[in-house]
Amino acid sequence: MELEKELSKELENSPILKALVCSMPEYIIIFDLKGKIVSINGRMREFIKEIPSLSFTTGEEKVPNLCEMNLLDNRCHFLKACSGCMFEKLISEVREKKEPIFNREGFLNFSIGGLTERISIILNVYPFEYKEEEYIIFSFRDIENIREYERKRIEDMHKLSLIGESVASIVHDLKNPLTGLYGYLELMKIKENKEELISKMEGSLEVIRTTLEDVLGLTTEVESMTLEKTKEDVLEMIKDIVRLLRVEDITEIYTDGNLYANIDKMKFHNVFWNIIKNANESLNDLDDKIKISIIEIEDMLEIVVEDNGKGIAEENKKEIFKPGKTFGKHNGTGFGLVNAKRIVEAHKGQIYFESEEGKGTKFFIVIKKD
Repeated sequence: MELEKELSKELENSPILKALVCSMPEYIIIFDLKGKIVSINGRMREFIKEIPSLSFTTGEEKVPNLCEMNLLDNRCHFLKACSGCMFEKLISEVREKKEPIFNREGFLNFSIGGLTERISIILNVYPFEYKEEEYIIFSFRDIENIREYERKRIEDMHKLSLIGESVASIVHDLKNPLTGLYGYLELMKIKENKEELISKMEGSLEVIRTTLEDVLGLTTEVESMTLEKTKEDVLEMIKDIVRLLRVEDITEIYTDGNLYANIDKMKFHNVFWNIIKNANESLNDLDDKIKISIIEIEDMLEIVVEDNGKGIAEENKKEIFKPGKTFGKHNGTGFGLVNAKRIVEAHKGQIYFESEEGKGTKFFIVIKKD
């Protein structure tokens, strides 16, 4: 190939040009106008050796069948073997408009281990002439990592925005128990029987801790969550929360089987706290109840928290586990159930609910015992 030989010659004669070309992150293919590949740079050659079956698409196109024509064999020629060949479309566009294409977003689709993968790319198409023959340079750059960074940055900004919008609610959630603690401390100075006050102080401290944990939990991904698992008695954990929330009189607990599970105690304390607290806050009448069942099912534990309160409206059900979404609660942050879901999923468990407006709600948590 005369052009490829000339390119090699130019690179060898100019160390500066060679250094510039070799340092470029682009993958480059040069076509003639018939679709014959006349040159491929080293980066593209190495890529095709590892992944010979690939295809290129724009953002609007669905993933096509992967091209089975090995580009290294120089046999492409746009033989219509590939449905909707992007090379052919781009070269036709450049020839028709007689101008290059710069920084167009697209996708590179390829197969690894039988699975089709897709990465984001920025591509350029540049026409040129050499010895009165027309050629097209097709180059692209992998921007998947940049895209992932941007997605993560936007997600983090959204989380910070939610925390900022909820500052008033967070301050309210912290101020009330802190005020209560101050009052209980004053009473302890004059009251002889301090047991009841200590219990109330524990409850206030738990409100503060879970509120802060919910906010911190919003900034932690499930995959990066650190778990300190120990063998815990789930029944005793729930009894303790019922006591701290002071809902013993309206709560019924049913159990069956061995109720120990290997979990992160502090994190699951938050899960049970948020769900039982929500159940209590949904109750309307004095006769309303909270029912909790903890059942061993083979190697799993199923915990169900049921209330006969106001239930969840149909239009709100899809929003329940979304950050910042809270319904029917004054000064709610909308972080509690989001954090609960992340904790359960970090334990490879499931959390879901059933609810009917005006009749009540059931929250289900299913976790492995070991």
